[in-house]
Amino acid sequence: MLRVGIIGFGTMGRVHFNAYKSIPETQVVAICEETESLNFPDIKIYRDPLELIRDKNVDLVDICYPTPYHKDLSIFSLREGKHVICEKPLARTLREGEEILNALEKTDRKFFVGHVLRFFPQYEMANSLIMNGTLGKVGVANLRRCGPFPIGRRNWYANFEMSGGVPLDLVIHDFDFARWTFGDVERIYAKGSSPRGQKNIDYFLCVLRHESGVITHVEGSWSHPTGFFMGYEITGEKGMLEFDSRKSNPIQLSLKFLEEKEGKVAYPESPLREDPYTKEIAHFVDCIVNNREPIVNVFDAYKAMEISIKAIESIEKEKVISLKGGKKYG
Repeated sequence: MLRVGIIGFGTMGRVHFNAYKSIPETQVVAICEETESLNFPDIKIYRDPLELIRDKNVDLVDICYPTPYHKDLSIFSLREGKHVICEKPLARTLREGEEILNALEKTDRKFFVGHVLRFFPQYEMANSLIMNGTLGKVGVANLRRCGPFPIGRRNWYANFEMSGGVPLDLVIHDFDFARWTFGDVERIYAKGSSPRGQKNIDYFLCVLRHESGVITHVEGSWSHPTGFFMGYEITGEKGMLEFDSRKSNPIQLSLKFLEEKEGKVAYPESPLREDPYTKEIAHFVDCIVNNREPIVNVFDAYKAMEISIKAIESIEKEKVISLKGGKKYG
């Protein structure tokens, strides 16, 4: 039985808490929440996250605090001998991410970052179809993720120095999917509203060139008042994949074969069989219990963060930015 301590009980903390309820190998024994009175008779409530980490009854620390705290809480947890699940992004800066990677080299504890898009069936299927050659050679992908401006504790999302805005907090999901599916990114050019500009409005658009030759367009926004949506179009030599979360409920994924002369052939796929967040947490727990390698590792999380940071640099410098690619950091 893995005994879990959750740091932060906002939106994601509650999502993770509910996920653990359906995973028999886990038990939430501690929660850290500074601003809200919680009443769970069988769970110890902390106000100081470091005290939770020091708790000898906690085996796994689940970090759902704002981004600027990820580095210090992650490293302290590892030094205390805890396994760690950390919400994305890995950290606020590349230097902080590298410090986490360096700390991991000194421990045998498991460390996971919540890049949950890999557990959404629409994105799992897209990756599988592309990897098995169903689409043929992919040329262009369009990815989008848009919604209203998020409201967090003390409105921390509006503080760019804390959140990193849309590039680091929102479309980092799509950056991870793009790198997972199309390979490392060699160049990026991004435009958008100033990350330090108008309050509670943030729009972002970028072009990625992968080492494989694939071109990926990524659009993200915290400026849509009508609700959250995500989607993609991915075009290859043999066909096209499309997904738009606004078009159907349950969401459907269609594969269109361009060579069909009598019309398109669509294969619907319902995404609602299993909650992706529960699936993600269950996978991480399985990796700890059975000493397996995760679908998304900490280096993947670092590389997704690197793309986000370089996108911000491209916006600010108004030029194309090159990335190192491959198994390199620092």
